[in-house]
Amino acid sequence: MIKFILLLIYLVSDYGAIGGRLARIDTAQTFCVFGLLYAGLAFGLVTLGQMRTAWLRVPLALLLAAMAAVQIGYERATGAPLDYEAAVGVYLSRTAGDAALAHFWGAIGVGVALGGVLFVALALPPVRYRLASLPALIIPLLSFGLLLALIYRQGGTGARGMPPGYAALGHMLLYAAQDQKNVGSFRHKILPPPQAARVPQDIVLIVDESVGAHYLDVTRPEGVRSGLLRPPPSLRVVNYGHAAAISGCSVYSNYLLRFGGTQNNFATAAFQWPSIWAYARQAGFHTVYLEGQMGNGALQNMMQLSERIQIEDFVSISTLPMYLRDLELADLIARYSRNGRRDFIYVNKVGAHFPILNKYPPDHARYQPDQLRRRQADMWQAFSNPEGASWSPDQWARYRNGYRNALAWSVGTFFDRLLGKLEGQQSLILYTSDHGLALRERPNPGLATHCTSDVHAMEQGIVPLVIIGPKYRLGLDWAKAYAQNYNRATGFRIFPTMLLLMGYDRAAVRAHYGRPLDERPQDRFARIGHFNGLRTQKPDLVEIDLPKLVAPPMSDYVRPAFKRSDKRIQPLRGQPARFRGRERRVSKAEFQPQPID
Repeated sequence: MIKFILLLIYLVSDYGAIGGRLARIDTAQTFCVFGLLYAGLAFGLVTLGQMRTAWLRVPLALLLAAMAAVQIGYERATGAPLDYEAAVGVYLSRTAGDAALAHFWGAIGVGVALGGVLFVALALPPVRYRLASLPALIIPLLSFGLLLALIYRQGGTGARGMPPGYAALGHMLLYAAQDQKNVGSFRHKILPPPQAARVPQDIVLIVDESVGAHYLDVTRPEGVRSGLLRPPPSLRVVNYGHAAAISGCSVYSNYLLRFGGTQNNFATAAFQWPSIWAYARQAGFHTVYLEGQMGNGALQNMMQLSERIQIEDFVSISTLPMYLRDLELADLIARYSRNGRRDFIYVNKVGAHFPILNKYPPDHARYQPDQLRRRQADMWQAFSNPEGASWSPDQWARYRNGYRNALAWSVGTFFDRLLGKLEGQQSLILYTSDHGLALRERPNPGLATHCTSDVHAMEQGIVPLVIIGPKYRLGLDWAKAYAQNYNRATGFRIFPTMLLLMGYDRAAVRAHYGRPLDERPQDRFARIGHFNGLRTQKPDLVEIDLPKLVAPPMSDYVRPAFKRSDKRIQPLRGQPARFRGRERRVSKAEFQPQPID
C-alpha cells in the first residue's frame, strides 16, 4: 500500500502542470487523447513498481527519478514547461550546474525530494501482485512510445502535463538519436582554399554576455556609455546600431557564431560544416580562445573535443573576481595584438549575465537606486523567477539600474581599457553580444529575461554590432552598404564577414553562409525561436519590429550626467523629479543611419 500512496503523492504534486495543460485544451478529442495517454503513463509507473525483477526495477526507478528531479526542478525554477528545446538547453549548459544550484537551490531541492519519492515508490519490492519483467514493461513502453511520437509530431512541446520524468527522458532520447559526431572538424570542405587575407593582422571576435543594444549609447544618446563613440585617433568605429541576435540564448548564439549558417540552413551548418577555427587555421591564422565566464577551462556553449583540438591557445581566467575578468581580457587582447603574428581570437566576455551584483564594483553603482547589497534577495541574482510577474515597478526599476551599472563597467570600462592599448595596432575587431535581455520594459509576464521564444519580448533579441579597426585599413568597404545595414544587420552575417576577411572567395562564402556585412542585407530582421527543433522541422524565427521597441525607462533613475574631470557617468542624487526621464516608445528618427565615424 505504501508504494501506491507514494506514487499518488508524486503524481498529485504536479497538479499545476496538469492544470496548465488542461487550460489549453479546446476540443473534446484533444482532452480524450491527453487523458488516455496520461492514464497509460501513470499506470505504467504502477506496473513498473510491481516488477519482481529487482536488477531491472531499481535501475529503471533511478533513471526515472533522476529525470523527474531535473524536470520538476526546472519547471519550478522557471515557471515554464520543460519542452524539447529547454531540455537540450539544460543538458548543454550542464557546465554551469554549480551556478544553477546556487541560484535555484529551493526549486532544485523540491525536484530532488519528489524524485526521491518516485524512486522509493518504484524501487521498494512489491508485496502483492508481482509481475514478470515483460508484462510489467508492456504498458509503460507502449505509453512512452506514444509520448515520443507526440513530442516529435508537435516539435518538442507535446509532453506538458504528463507525469514528470517521462518528458525529460523522451527529450534526451530524441536528442541522442540525432547525429552529434565530428562536430567542428572538416567533415565537408565546402569552400575552396582562401587567398591572401584582407586584414593587415589579427581578426578578433568579441562576444559579450547579455548586453542589449537598446541600453547603450550606440543606439540612443541617453544610453549607458559604451566607450565606443570616441575611439583613439588611429582607430575607426563602424556602428550598426540595433542588430538582431542569432538567438535569445547564450549557448545557441555562441555555437552558431562559431559554425555559421543562414536563417534557413543553420542546422546543416551547425552539425555538418566546419567551425571557424578550422577555417582560420586553413587561412594561416593562429587560433586563440579567451574566456572569463567559466574560469576552469570547461568546454561551454556546445563546444566539443573535436572542435577544441582546432584551438591552439585556450586561455581561461580563473583567479580574478568576476568584475575584473573583462579588464584582464582587454589586456590579453592588446597583448596578442602586439605579438607580430596573425591571430584569430574569439573572446567570451563576462558581460552583464546574472547574477549582476558581482559584475561591477560596489563603488561604481552610478545608476541609483539599484539593488541593496546587504539584502541580496534571490530575485536580484536570477535570470528567471516564477514570481517575477508580481514584482513591483520599483523592484524592476532597481534591477534595470543594476543592469545599467553592470553595462557601464563591463562595456564602458572594458573599451576604455582596450582601445587605449590598441593605438597604432592593426587588428580588426568585431564586437557583439550573444543576446539582449527583456527587463519588463513592456508589460509582459516577466518570468524570464532571455532564453525564451516569447514573441512579445523582442528585447532579448537586440544586441550591439560594432566593427573597430585601424582608421585607413578596415579590410572591407563597410560604407558601401552601411545605410542599408544600420539597424538591420543580424548576427548570422558575422560568420561570412570573418571568412571574407580571412581571404575566402566572396561568391562561395555567400552561397553557403549568406551575405557579409559589407553587402545589402537579405535575411529577415529576426532571431531563432527554437534552435533545437528536431532536424526534420522547419526553423522558426521571432521577428524584431524596432518601431515597437519600448526604450529603457529613464524614470528608473535620477538622471546621470558627465563630469568634465572624467567621462564616466555620475548620478545626481538630488535632481528634481521634473528633470527625470519618462518611459517612451522609440521614434523612427532614432533608426536612421549615422555617419560611420
